[in-house]
Amino acid sequence: IGHVLNIVSEDSDKLNWSEFSWKLFVDGQPIDLNSFGTYDFVLPTMPSSPSPIREVFTMFTAWDVVLTNLKPGLHTVYGLAQSETDTYSWTANLLIEGP
Repeated sequence: IGHVLNIVSEDSDKLNWSEFSWKLFVDGQPIDLNSFGTYDFVLPTMPSSPSPIREVFTMFTAWDVVLTNLKPGLHTVYGLAQSETDTYSWTANLLIEGP
């Protein structure tokens, strides 16, 4: 959880991830993100202005949360990241099929 800011903001590479307060809910239940820790990764992105360089590689930090053993049915993951000046939220609906 974390690189979603790259999707919602063209200037996400200018955002300071550590300035945000993060919340995550799975099926309405809050997840204690601090108990999972974080990891860093590099993500290729397109440059924001015309450039002969086709891809730009940006370092991101994400929460190390992995969902396992979800029961068949519809599940909702809701995330919220807030700073003093910005608020981002996202929802992911997961449909887990049975055997």
